[in-house]
Amino acid sequence: MTNDTAEKAYQLGKKYEHDFGGCSQCVVAALQDAFDMQNGDVFKAATGLAAGGGACIDGNCGAYSGAIMMLSLLLGRQRNDIEDKAGAMFKNFTLVSKLH
Repeated sequence: MTNDTAEKAYQLGKKYEHDFGGCSQCVVAALQDAFDMQNGDVFKAATGLAAGGGACIDGNCGAYSGAIMMLSLLLGRQRNDIEDKAGAMFKNFTLVSKLH
């Protein structure tokens, strides 16, 4: 990711959260727009993750969860590789841990 792409994602996420709310979907939408890779199913799947999950405010941060979803979409384990426990899944874990 270039600095320009990162800045674009940041600015879009900030705007979307301000204008529309739903932190997890705002992060997903911002990253989708910054990378020009819209996917309505992924956006929809992020709905319930907002505000700690179901707006209960005591779970994982929705923005963090949305970012993990997008990293996993880009670099996660494929369904047909489910038996490969040490492959893409652990490479993804390494990247996700850098967000933490």
